[in-house]
Formats: sequence, structure tokens, C-alpha cells
Amino acid sequence: MNFKNKVVVVDYGSQTTQLILRRIRELGVYCEVVEAKTSSAEIVKKKPKALILSGGPSSAFEKTSPRLDKNFLKLDIPILGICYGMQLICQLMGSKIKKGRIREFGKAKIQILKKNIIFDGFNNKKDYQVWMSHGDEVKDLSNKLEIIATSGGGNVSAVAAKNKKFFGLQFHPEVVHTKIGKKLLKNFIFKIAKIKADWKMEDFLNKQISILKNEIGNQKVICGLSGGVDSSVTAALLSKAIGKKLICIFVDH
Repeated sequence: MNFKNKVVVVDYGSQTTQLILRRIRELGVYCEVVEAKTSSAEIVKKKPKALILSGGPSSAFEKTSPRLDKNFLKLDIPILGICYGMQLICQLMGSKIKKGRIREFGKAKIQILKKNIIFDGFNNKKDYQVWMSHGDEVKDLSNKLEIIATSGGGNVSAVAAKNKKFFGLQFHPEVVHTKIGKKLLKNFIFKIAKIKADWKMEDFLNKQISILKNEIGNQKVICGLSGGVDSSVTAALLSKAIGKKLICIFVDH
């Protein structure tokens, strides 16, 4: 669907990718997800106002791991990399990713080193609780990037490109354990990408129901219903659109 204020999330296999989408939608901004193999050219066709790279289980230094194509550097839209996504940005801009000496997992404290718009409203003298989940770390940072936050262990926790609106967070702002997560996402969406909050789930649902009504008309529909999220949501939408013309068949798998 065509939305003027759109965020695209690139999924690298994180368990919390859908949570990223939820957090953005809670801010009143439409967003959608694409696969990791999606090229920069395909993303440009979607005309997003911002791009978020999710975390993932891969190691950026392994040959078989998903990477960013070089053309991402030419994109003139804000990009936020989360965990693995941050490592991909750093790697693409000339930094090295290595296996960490100690894996950071769970609650951690970060220290903000430099004033930056993504940390707007934060106190540089305070430590902030975040949620880490990574075994690799950024080393030999490119001169195209600067470190704007580190963890208690001295690892790079946040970076910003010097001449691009590219940012990276080694922690997960989408989870509730990162106390400053919502504020960080708001700064990225509204202050960096300058996106307007003009989307509501209710409007989206009403539009989908209207589309279904027009496409189905007076016909009947059979829906295979397993009780899972996907089939249950499909059945609920169809029920609102066509009422008793929907026939659900329970698929016990």
C-alpha cells in the first residue's frame, strides 16, 4: 500500500523484528518489513522516509552471512541499524567486526559520550539501562563514523556517521528492558527522519475491510482456520467484511 510517511524494516532474522514494527506503529507511523536479501534498489521503489535494519543471529564477518550492498551508502534516507544491523552499517563503511571476548547478553549500562540528535533529551553524565544480545563487536572503527556511546565493558554501543544520517545501536531499543528505547525511536523517527505521525491501525483495518467487500462481492469464502495468529486475523477481517458469507473450516494440524 502507498503511504507517504513510511518506514521500512529490513529483517535479518531477529526474534524481535515484529516488535520493532509494533513500536513504530505505536508512534502513529506506518511501517512494513522486507527480507534481508532485498536490494537497495527495491527498497528505494517503496519510497520510505526511513530505514531500520534489525538484529539477527548471523556474524557479519562470516562469508555466508547477509550483508548490505554497497549502494546502501548512496541512499539519501536516514538509516538506523540495531545490533547486527549496526554491525552491517559499520562494516559497509570500512570498520571491522570481530568475535567479542565476552558476550554481552541481558541488562547493561551505557554511557553517552557525545551530544547527538538521537540522544536528544538525555543526560551525558548518567548511565542508562539497555538490553544487549550480541557475541560480536565492532573494532577498528572507520573514520567515517564516530562512537557516541559505550557499554560498561567498554564496547561500542552506539555510532553515528559523520556525513550521513546513519546511526547504529548495539542494544535493542524495541524491548521494554531498554528504558530509553521509546525515546530513542521517537528521536530517530521524528527528529532525524522528520516523519509525521499520520497513521492509525483503525484506518488501516477499515480500508482492508472495504477492499475485501469490493473484491468478494456476493460470493462466499471458505477459510482454513488453524487457530494461529495469521488464520485467525484473516478470519476476523473476512467476518467483518462479508459476515455470514464466510465459511470457516477448522484445520487441526
